[in-house]
Amino acid sequence: MNAARKGLAAQQRLKTITLYDVVSPALAKVGQRYRLQLLIQSDQRAQLQLALSQWTEHLYAMAPAKVSWIIDVDPIDC
Repeated sequence: MNAARKGLAAQQRLKTITLYDVVSPALAKVGQRYRLQLLIQSDQRAQLQLALSQWTEHLYAMAPAKVSWIIDVDPIDC
């Protein structure tokens, strides 16, 4: 997950996106699988969508077969 975060940080040239540290959720282990979370935040939806589409391609290309990714987008308009 840290490698994925670094990959996004390296490729993202958009100053409107904030990357937070990787954290463990309340249920860090389910069965034999470990879970981690990475929060990506932006006030500009278009910039966030662009970064996510580029990052998703990178993410799936680097993931070994035993790693699965779930991307959950929670829109919050203030």
